[in-house]
Parts: sequence; structure tokens; C-alpha cells
Amino acid sequence: MRRLALRGTTITALAQMRLSGKKRLLQELREQLALEQGASPCLEEHQWQLLRALEARILEEAARLEDEAQQTGLRLQQQLLAEAREAGQLLQLHSERAIGQALLVHARNVASKGRTRDKEDFKRTLVETVVESVYVTSTSVSRLVQAYYQRIGKLLQAHEEQVLQHLKTLQGERINTYKLWKKQEFSDPLSGIQTASPESQAADTRGANQAVQQRMLSQQKKFLDQFTQHQQGRLNSQKQKAQELNQLEAQLETQLQEAEQTFISELATLARVPLTENKPFSNKRGLPEKPVRTKRKKPLPQEREDLGPPNNDHPALTDHATGPLSSRRLGQQDSEAGDGENSRNMLQKRSNL
Repeated sequence: MRRLALRGTTITALAQMRLSGKKRLLQELREQLALEQGASPCLEEHQWQLLRALEARILEEAARLEDEAQQTGLRLQQQLLAEAREAGQLLQLHSERAIGQALLVHARNVASKGRTRDKEDFKRTLVETVVESVYVTSTSVSRLVQAYYQRIGKLLQAHEEQVLQHLKTLQGERINTYKLWKKQEFSDPLSGIQTASPESQAADTRGANQAVQQRMLSQQKKFLDQFTQHQQGRLNSQKQKAQELNQLEAQLETQLQEAEQTFISELATLARVPLTENKPFSNKRGLPEKPVRTKRKKPLPQEREDLGPPNNDHPALTDHATGPLSSRRLGQQDSEAGDGENSRNMLQKRSNL
């Protein structure tokens, strides 16, 4: 916006400078008309015609200047509006990009916090389960912890060795660069002396002072260039060192996370804790044990009889229906039918009496 305002001010100043020449011409014509009108009160016919022509020219120049000023102002406004519209579009794109990046960072932070929370909850649950589990013993836990510490110790030792190796490599490269720089520093003055000696022999007394001054200036410039080059080399070396150390630290952090994940997986497997609920800690060495299926006991014959009436569709069940149980039921039905007939006969006898 500052650049846009500065550009608008600059364009306005340029337009005013472009119109200043015509304004000056119009002012000169008006001054000339005033001088000729005040020179003599009595004028001849041709002088009056000249004055009228001058007045007409002044009016024409004034109208032309006004039209040009309006056109220039309109063109300036259109240009400023176009630039303001373009600046607004760029500002909108920049704001949308910034908002998108901010939302992405926020989403990543929320997701990482959620994963961290789930991880901590799973660890807490795992610790409680391990404490209450009957499958976990102090010996097995001690063995897992000892293996975990040994794995971490090996990772730290390997990290230190890698750091030392990288530092030695960088130091060797820096020493080689310094040797090359010193070699160039010692070789350049000799070449300068060899090239300057014939000139000093051929030059006279007047040119000797000028040659010495030029040599001093060249040596000063050369020293400044070498110093700048040396500082730039040190800066590049420090940047490379910091970059490699950051890479090694990131690698160590990843390895430590993998070791922790492996330890948690082994501990969960030992405590018979399923890892399906915790996605980051997937079981790499084995799946959780499947629940043991228990065989259902077959019901006893008495229980089968109590289940209900048999189904005639199955021949096995029809065989059971023809057994003693069915004959007993038929006998009960016959006795009930006989009792009903006896009671009916007694009622008929009483009615006859």
C-alpha cells in the first residue's frame, strides 16, 4: 500500500510537470496581451485584430489545457484504480495463503496433541494392566527393561560415533580449504613481484611512486577479498555442520521412538493386551492371542425331553415320540375319556328318575 501511494504521488507529479510547460505558455500570452493593451489607449485596426487574435489564442490554449488536464487526471485515476485492484488481488492471495498455512499448522497441532493424548492414555492403561496381570512377572519385566536400555545405549553410542565421524570429516575439509587458501596467498605475491619487476626496471623515478601506490591498493583489495572468502568459507562450514547435526538428531529421535514402540509392543504382548485400539503402536512381532473357544456341552436325555414337543420332520425325534413317554400320555388321555363317559351316564339316570 505504501508503494501504491508513492506511485500515485509520483504519477501526479509527472502529470503536473507535463502540464507546466503549457501553463507557462498560457501565462506568457496573457502577460503579452496585458502589455499590449496598456501600451497605448488608441490602437489602429490591425492592432485591434492582433489583440483579438491573441485573445482567441489565449482562450483556445486555456480550453486545450483544461481538456488535457481532465484527460490526464482521468487516465491517472484509471491507472491508479487498476494498480489498486491488482494490489488487492495480490493481497487477497497472500492472505488466503497465510490463512491456509495457519489452518494447516493448527490442524497438525491438534492432530499431534490427539495422538499424544491417545499415546499417554494407552501407556497408562498398559501400566495398570501390567500391574494387575497374572502373566507378567518381575523377571520378564526386568528382562524387557534391560533389553530396552541396552538398545537405547547402542543407539546413543552409534549416534555419538556418527557425530564424531561427521565432525572429523568437516574438520578435514576445512583444513584442506585453509591449506589451499594459504597456497594461493603465497603464490599470488610471487607472481605480482615477477610481473612488477620488469615494470620497475623500465619505469623512471616519477612512475615508481605511482607503481608502489597501485601495488598497495591491489594488495589491500586482495587482502579484503581473501578475508571475505575466508569468512564465507567458515560460515558455509558452520551451516553444513548445523545441518548435519540436525539430521543426526532427527535420525536419533526416530530410532528412539521405534525402540520405545518395540518395547511397548513386547510388554503388551507379554501382558496379553491387544494393540488394535492404539494405531501408532502396531504389534510388529506378533498378533494378540485369539480367545480360546470353549466347547458347548451336549444336553442330557432328560434335558432333551424337557425342551419341548418333538418335531415330526426329523425321524430321530419321531422314534423318541413312540417310546414309553408317548404310551403313558395316551393312557392318561384314555382314562380321562372314560371318566367323562361315566359322569354323563350318571346324569342321564338322575334325569329319568
